[in-house]
This record gives sequence, structure tokens and C-alpha cells, in this order.
Amino acid sequence: MDKMAFVKLLDKYIGIPICYLLWPLTKIMARNKGKNILIVKMWGMGDAVIILPVVNFLKKRMPDRKIIALATRETADVFKHEAIDEVVIFNDKVGPSLPLDSLKTIHELSKKNIGTILDFEQFTRISAIFSFLSGAAMRVGYKGLGKDRLYTHRVPFNSDVHASESFSDITGILGVKEKITELERLTISREDRAIAAKFIRENNLGKKKVIGIHPGSGPTAISRRWDPDKFSRLADMLAKLGYSIVISGTKSESEVIGAVSNHMKERKVLATSLTIKQFCALIENFELFVSYDTGPMHLAAAMGTPTLGLMGVNTPTRYAPLGKKNRYIYKNFPCSPCVNVHRGIVPMVCPLYENAKCMEAISVINAFTVAKEMLQNKPNSSN
Repeated sequence: MDKMAFVKLLDKYIGIPICYLLWPLTKIMARNKGKNILIVKMWGMGDAVIILPVVNFLKKRMPDRKIIALATRETADVFKHEAIDEVVIFNDKVGPSLPLDSLKTIHELSKKNIGTILDFEQFTRISAIFSFLSGAAMRVGYKGLGKDRLYTHRVPFNSDVHASESFSDITGILGVKEKITELERLTISREDRAIAAKFIRENNLGKKKVIGIHPGSGPTAISRRWDPDKFSRLADMLAKLGYSIVISGTKSESEVIGAVSNHMKERKVLATSLTIKQFCALIENFELFVSYDTGPMHLAAAMGTPTLGLMGVNTPTRYAPLGKKNRYIYKNFPCSPCVNVHRGIVPMVCPLYENAKCMEAISVINAFTVAKEMLQNKPNSSN
């Protein structure tokens, strides 16, 4: 069982009873009216990227308030940004130390003089429990799933709008609700840019323009992946236009990366050992980035790189790459979307078919045509 699946089980069978046990104490314990604001987004790198511009607006409107982020190692690097004053990292490593690490996090939050909590987690109860036990007097989160009993302000979750808008509904309780049309660039250090520049030199990527492809999707929702053979054919077709191809991913995605790489006939470069910030510094040099609705897709869009999202198991209504230069291909089936993050539903494989029909319906020619239009800066045509 992967870590996120275990966290979901723990959250459901332990988190729900704890929420109901703590509920009668809501008016007794949480009384801290300090000026500091805590934002909570522990899982979902893509969500964290989408939240950044929302938090940036909050900081501009309330510059006198210290903003603290509660994150895990999955989201911490995203939140190391000018708009956020401090990041508290919860060690969510599955093991015997998890209860103690949870208590340590709660104790650390209790010392931060936090008066307001904005919980952006869509389904996990542990975020509501941490929020409540921090002692903050004002706690804002989404309605439903039992955890809303621990909030003082409950926001209806709208699954029919882009995630940026539903996240903005949370800050709207503080009078800060803005329309998000572009993502916020991540803060990249000089050292990380130097490492990205070294990667480009060592792989002779400075001679041609570069296109990045990301065939992995992390350990969850593998059904969102496109056929590796299709990805390799697309990459070869783009390489023949005169572009260098970089295949990105993590060590946990080595199998699908290898499948794409081994099927390619043209030269390619693998980028599998860079940190998030180094990866962002590298992405800035790409002419195009092709992926699914994953964290890297949103990172590329945030860094200003034209981004093409291949979507099916999730809907572009919620997770299309934001920005005028970005596009997506979406084949809408009656069963789409089968991913509903706000309900904790992220199926590992397609619930109905051996392979997700919505992803199979995206052809190589379709993806190549849209990618070529983007490279030529042609106006959006029908996908």
C-alpha cells in the first residue's frame, strides 16, 4: 500500500471519530486571537502551486499579518516563497513515529500565536484536527466529511469551478477573493539556477530549443497516464522538428520513464534527480512542456512555460493549466471525471476498463497537432 492510501485509511477510520470527540470542545479550547495566519495544504503539489497566487493576494491585502504554511515535504518547497513568512513541516512518513510527529507538529503550531487558520485541504480530517488543536480562534475550511465540525467558518466546496476559484473561496472569508488567471512563479535561488544551467551544459541542450515531457503521475492515479508508446512517438515527432527532448520524472516513476525512453528513436535526455526548485529553473528554458494534471504540469505553467495538459480522468474545469499560453486536450466520457479529490476519490486504475478510455482517446496526431500549434504560437483551435 502506498503512503497516500495509508494516510486516507488512517484519516477515515481514526480522523472521523477524533473530529466528533473534539467537537464539544470547540468553544472551550480554541481562543487564540493572535495576528498570525496559518495556511494548510499538506498534500498535492499541484494544489500548492495553485494556492500560491491566492496567498500572494492575501499577503498584499494584509501585509501586517505574518503568514505561516503547514506543509509536508511534498509541498514545503512550493511554499518557500516571498508571500509566506514561515513554513512548518509535518513529517508524514508512515511508521511508528507518526503519532509522535503529529503531536510535535501540534505543539509547534501552538507556539506560533496563530489566530486564523485557512485550511485548503479538500478531504483530509487531520488538517482540521491540527487546526483545532493549534488553539486558533478562527478556523476556515470546506463543508462536509465530518471535519467541518471543527471549523468556525465553513465554505461550500464547488467542484464545478477551477481549483483556484474554490481556494479563493477560503480567503474570501477574510474579504480577499480575487480572480486567478495566472499562476505565481516559484522563488528560485541563485544556486538552483546554477545547477539547472550546469545540467543544460553537460547535456548539450544549449544548441537546440528544448521540449520537456513528463510521462509519470506519481504513485497515485496511474490511470491518468498516457500510453508510454504514444508518448515516445510524440517525442520523436517533436524531435524531428529540430527540438531537444527532456524526459522528466522521479525515481519512483523510473518504470514509465524507461518505457518511453526505450521506445524513442531520437536523442533524449533524462532529468530524474533534480529538486523541485532546480526542476523549475530548468523548465524556464523549455519551449513547451507536455504532461497530465500533475504537480509538474502546474509547476511548468507557473514558471511561464507553454504547457500542454493531456486530461481525461480529471476535468480541466478544475485542473486545466492556468495561463493564456497553456492548452489542454480533454476527451469527455460519460464516466469522467473518476478523480474527485474533494471526496478523497483518486482511483489507482480505471474503475471500469483495463485502460482508461478517456486517455486512450487522445491520439498521437491530436497531441502533435496541438503541440505544433503552440510552438508556432498559433491561436487555439478545437481540441
